[in-house]
Amino acid sequence: MSVPTPTDSEIRAHSGDLEEGWRWLKSTVRVGQCEWDSAIWFDTKRSSYLLPMKADMRKRENITAGTIIDVSLWV
Repeated sequence: MSVPTPTDSEIRAHSGDLEEGWRWLKSTVRVGQCEWDSAIWFDTKRSSYLLPMKADMRKRENITAGTIIDVSLWV
C-alpha cells in the first residue's frame, strides 16, 4: 500500500537522510490489533513510500483488496 502524499512528504523531509540500502526506513506498524516491525520503501516512480503488508497480518485483520484501513506508522 502507498503511504498518503502529505504523510510521505513529511516522512521524507524529516527522515529521508536515514534511508538505508534501497531507500528503506525501519518502521513499526499497527493495523487493528496487530503490531509488527517492518520497513517502508521509497518508490521513485510514484514518489511515495510503500508499506508492504504480510499475508498473515491481512488475514488476521480480514483485509482484502480495496479495503480501507487505519494504519499507525512509527518511523
